[in-house]
Amino acid sequence: MKMETNFIEVVQSVILPIVTIVLGYFGWRANADKNKLQAELKSLEHSNVSKEIENQNSWLDLYKKLHNDQAERMAQMEGEIQKLKNTIKNFEYAFKKAHSCRFYDVCPVRSELQKFENNNGKRTRRKPSTNRPRDSTDRENSEGDNIAPIDNENDSES
Repeated sequence: MKMETNFIEVVQSVILPIVTIVLGYFGWRANADKNKLQAELKSLEHSNVSKEIENQNSWLDLYKKLHNDQAERMAQMEGEIQKLKNTIKNFEYAFKKAHSCRFYDVCPVRSELQKFENNNGKRTRRKPSTNRPRDSTDRENSEGDNIAPIDNENDSES
């Protein structure tokens, strides 16, 4: 029996502590590897987040550039539109004055404009204005500028 006890004592005193140390080492090593992998995972997550932030910043920069470019183009277009409005206003003023022109009946500009009056291309002759002064006394009393008298021959042709 002594041998049995010796064997059990040997196992208890030598083998069990060695097994405990070996298992403890592998447990500690597994835990250390697990912690190392978790740290690497967190590091990768942080780098992914920082790259995502960089990507979002680059998109924001791109959108800012596009917005600034578009705003600049809009400002240029608004300037061009304003110039066109002024030009149209000047032409409208000139066209309103055209009916009191002494050369109205033979005006080449008027005949060209009448081409565009009808989109179908038919030329129509404009009817003379009913409130237009016919003789020199009416013209001097009218609101317009001093205008030369109209030949009656030209009026009868229209």
